Amino acid sequence: MKKDNAFTGLEAAIVLIAFVVVAAVFSYVMLGAGFFATQKAQEVTYAGIKMATSNTFINGNIHAMMNGGSDKLQLSNLTFSVGVPEGGQAQSIANLVLLFANERGDLIEMVNTVDVNNNWVCDTGTAVPGYCWIFKDKATNSWSYLDDGEIKAISADSGDPANSLTIEPGKSISIRMILDKAGGSSVVGGQTFTIEVKPRVGAPYLVSKSLPTGFTGGFLT
Repeated sequence: MKKDNAFTGLEAAIVLIAFVVVAAVFSYVMLGAGFFATQKAQEVTYAGIKMATSNTFINGNIHAMMNGGSDKLQLSNLTFSVGVPEGGQAQSIANLVLLFANERGDLIEMVNTVDVNNNWVCDTGTAVPGYCWIFKDKATNSWSYLDDGEIKAISADSGDPANSLTIEPGKSISIRMILDKAGGSSVVGGQTFTIEVKPRVGAPYLVSKSLPTGFTGGFLT
């Protein structure tokens, strides 16, 4: 009796092709997953490097000014330099956030722009209360603030405005916190205050200082 259940060459070819197709699809899926994982790992690595190199810091000493009567001197102004380390990412002045906290823990975000009524909050001619900060424009060597992203000098005859708001790596810019616009900072001699500088990208820089008892102004170490 003739048997016809042998494994023909055509059937073998079909099975082989099926195995090859399945293996190809599986390989494609595995390679795609590998490429995706590699891309994500690369993105995370680059983001970590950017975060690590985007820091700002307070460069040098902090100069403090006091205001008020001889028996009620309060911290009124703080002047210091904010820099970007060598090899770091350039930072925009417009994106800096400065915070101030007194010994009671009152946290205040400083302002570097005009208010909703287009008044400069540090202008003593306005009735707008609030804490603010200004920066030294290196192009004109004048204290300035921002108005809709543009540099505005406090004195009208200070020259042409700068064409860049960027702090380059290895460079720094002078900043002054004005604390007495809202009636004083409530920080007196013998008390502690905290400054925090936060760039748009990168870790914030935090520093705490104490005023010596009987302090009347000067550099804080």
